[in-house]
Amino acid sequence: MSESKKNTEVVENEPEAVVQAEKILMYVGPTIVGVASHGTVLNNGLTESLKATIEKEPAIRGLLIPIENAAVALREIDTKTGATYSLYEKVANYK
Repeated sequence: MSESKKNTEVVENEPEAVVQAEKILMYVGPTIVGVASHGTVLNNGLTESLKATIEKEPAIRGLLIPIENAAVALREIDTKTGATYSLYEKVANYK
């Protein structure tokens, strides 16, 4: 009888593709002059002005949505329900 060898090689699930997908974000908050406009797509990371504004108002980070989830977040804002809308209202008062 022969024993077949089991393939014990560990296969990674292409983490680079996952990281790349996570980097594409959409800002769904209200326009903040000089920082970000409603609907801005960020595919190369955050701008310096946006990073500085997030430090002053952390709620803005919650309005940076992965592009795959943007439709749901925009629907919450349109229907004035959900966590995204709550963050939107908080950021709308940011000056």
